[in-house]
Amino acid sequence: MLRRILVTALVAGAVAGIVVSLVQFFQVLPLIGEAEQIEAAALSHVQTHGQVQAQAQVSGDTSRLTFTIIYNILAGVAFGLLLVSAYVLSGRPVDWHRGVIWGLAGFVAVGLAPALGMMPSPPGSDLGPLAERQVWWLLCGSATAGGLAFLAFAKAWPYRLVGVSLLVVPHLIGAPGMESPAPDPDFAFRFAVASLSATGVFWAVLGGVSGYVYRKLG
Repeated sequence: MLRRILVTALVAGAVAGIVVSLVQFFQVLPLIGEAEQIEAAALSHVQTHGQVQAQAQVSGDTSRLTFTIIYNILAGVAFGLLLVSAYVLSGRPVDWHRGVIWGLAGFVAVGLAPALGMMPSPPGSDLGPLAERQVWWLLCGSATAGGLAFLAFAKAWPYRLVGVSLLVVPHLIGAPGMESPAPDPDFAFRFAVASLSATGVFWAVLGGVSGYVYRKLG
């Protein structure tokens, strides 16, 4: 069983990491480059002798793409271990399309739900204290995952009410360090949509591939 879990997580994590890296290369990295150019241009107005220069062609930076792929594969393997462990704990049969559903549930837990309180923001945004935001993200992701589990697997209404409560509580607490108004709301919106859609692709691929491999190894 341990070998099955590890192999599934490694294969699914590698595939999902590579796929989302390609999506980010065309969809997210150009926006990051644009944001860095805007930030550098703004800083150059308040610094003397042009100490800050705008970065050009960031989207084509090979080293950035390489590190992005490495990071995404490592993240894919880590999340793949959590996802496959959830398959084992649930005791339910899993195949590729059920895996996609599991993956989309993971996207809701660690991507969509936290974004309701903290939208993905481009470089240069004033986001507040990092540690407090990370704690809230962990709280929101864990509570949302638990809430979805109660709603999906519990049959008694009291447990389902617990599930609904878990979904709501992090947002009643509220995310710390609300960001300052974006200088370009349209750009901030495009960045958030691009980031969330890439995250959605990552989780759908991770779920589908892990479900397929897990079933084959069984």
